[in-house]
Amino acid sequence: MVDRATTSATAGDPVLSLTAVTKRFGDVVATVDLSLDVVAGEVLVIIGPSGCGKTTLLRLVAGVETPDAGRIELQGRTVYGPDGVVPPEKRSVGLVPQDYALFPHMTVAANVGFGLTRRDRRDRAERVSEVLELVQLADLAERYPHELSGGEQQRIALARSLAPDPALILFDEPFSNLDQALRSDVRSETRRIIEASGTTAIFVTHDQEEAFSLAHRVAVMLDGSIHQIGASSDVYLRPASRRVAEFLGDANFLPGRIHNGYVKCELGTLPVLADFDGPADVMVRAENLQISLSEGVPAEVVSGEFYGHDQVTVVRTSTGRMFRIRSLVNLDVSPGQQVRIKVGGDVVAYPADN
Repeated sequence: MVDRATTSATAGDPVLSLTAVTKRFGDVVATVDLSLDVVAGEVLVIIGPSGCGKTTLLRLVAGVETPDAGRIELQGRTVYGPDGVVPPEKRSVGLVPQDYALFPHMTVAANVGFGLTRRDRRDRAERVSEVLELVQLADLAERYPHELSGGEQQRIALARSLAPDPALILFDEPFSNLDQALRSDVRSETRRIIEASGTTAIFVTHDQEEAFSLAHRVAVMLDGSIHQIGASSDVYLRPASRRVAEFLGDANFLPGRIHNGYVKCELGTLPVLADFDGPADVMVRAENLQISLSEGVPAEVVSGEFYGHDQVTVVRTSTGRMFRIRSLVNLDVSPGQQVRIKVGGDVVAYPADN
């Protein structure tokens, strides 16, 4: 579990602070001693496998669920703690659910203005117009949800959450219902809208591409706690533990021994990112291995997988160890072929399990 003191964020006051938040459902622990700060204007993406507690965390912040222990503060005000609980409608938190939850019998304008009932008619109409302009869908104000594309529905759901000007917006797997071809464009547009509005946002997802492309910071959640938090590149290239490394991307592991900043292993003697000496589990990303016909460690091609934008080749060395190699170029190799492999990027290591 990550200590809050090690999870530096962008300079600014926290909009959200969680301290030692624990939530149980019977014998199942959904979150455990979870502490987290999110600063104003930040886009934080929480990534983790199904069942790790991501959605529960959002529901605790929104007030839909109540923690069993800990403290939650929004804009410096305690909304859950020893002094009581602030109800969801008084938390200034917007929630964009997975299915968007648009009202089918209401127009786009009525959906967006649904949470503005306390404003007078003119003020409400102005705010609806303002956020529809922000999401670039003002011309669809009189349409109904069934007349919209999936991407348009997602943006209308975002506009509805933005309309009351919340302190924080929560997104629960918001792009999972979109076709693959749409996701990249809608992600980019969503981040543009959030940044243009100056809103603080938390996304939860299990999709790594989604997390890395959206986030100012990424938090890796496993078994109900945050295991690492930081910039996308730091989390991916310098995972805090073997578990984080295995969850994020293709990772090859092999034994080695570290001495004075170098690790001796099956792939050679290599500079290593580690702050200890002794037996180690060495991690090499699949894209940091290269196939060569003239230099490196001898290996035999076992199989290949072509993905269009890249390919993965599986090779086996003389020890019987398998390595996955991800390449952007189309390698003309076939099963049974003898090749050589070498390391072409950073190597990370962790103390070996005893």
